[in-house]
Amino acid sequence: MRDDVSLPDNPQPRGVAGTALVHKIAGYAAEQGKSLQEVTGIALEAINHVASIGVAFSSCNIPGESTPDRVKPGTCELGMGIHGEPGVETLPVKRSRELVSLMVDKLLCTTGTAQPVALLVNNLGGFSMLEMSLLTREVLCSPLAKATELLVGPATVVSALDMKGFSLSAITLTEAFREALLAPVEVAGWPAVVVPKQPGVVTSGRRITPHPSTPSENGTVKAVLATVCETLRDAEHELNALDARVGDGDTGSTFAAGAGRVAAALAKGMLPLDKPDDLMIGGGRASGQRHGGGPAAC
Repeated sequence: MRDDVSLPDNPQPRGVAGTALVHKIAGYAAEQGKSLQEVTGIALEAINHVASIGVAFSSCNIPGESTPDRVKPGTCELGMGIHGEPGVETLPVKRSRELVSLMVDKLLCTTGTAQPVALLVNNLGGFSMLEMSLLTREVLCSPLAKATELLVGPATVVSALDMKGFSLSAITLTEAFREALLAPVEVAGWPAVVVPKQPGVVTSGRRITPHPSTPSENGTVKAVLATVCETLRDAEHELNALDARVGDGDTGSTFAAGAGRVAAALAKGMLPLDKPDDLMIGGGRASGQRHGGGPAAC
């Protein structure tokens, strides 16, 4: 493998995450009954069509070794190897769009945009899926998107233990490579290959019609509802503390905010208190539209 393009004109480029794409293509050829010589030829052809570049915000922690501190806070290293080998350039931390743009420019010097490519967005081990999804969005908004026919990831395919970083690998597609990459496998570590699409507006065929209701009075319901609202507001901090043990600690605030709105409507005489069905339907719809807090608010 020699897919690392972080250093132009390097006589001995490193092998990095593009390895996974070559393995998938070579493995498919072997599965089809090709001879060892044929599989070798296909793998070598794939190697000549793949380019990769990575960036890391930390090195990897190798068991039994001291914690590396080469990458200083506020910096990142372009082209760091998957075993923590030094990169080609130390950069100040940039916005994700700027960093992706720099990496894409280097990839395009090798792949261009004239031919379609399969793109692997690879987590080097220490990034969250939220971060990887953000980076994938930036890549698919870059000039490389024009040539990206197939997308692999974002996923941890070729990792560097716990290295905080990611890499991009692009392989120029031939019909044989396309068929090989799309072929299903039972290996859990190989993510689904998808065709990237730009977000579009979908018109819903189902519309929620307003449920009209007329304010009415019911002393018993009013008293119960007022007590519920007061109880939820009083329990805000306690509920937040409980939620913080298993979630994001906002359940109490979510319930208190909803209770405050209901209490305000109750004080203004705006609720159909004598129509329990209307009261529940209206309250449910209002909560669904206005409450935050994710599942805790449901």
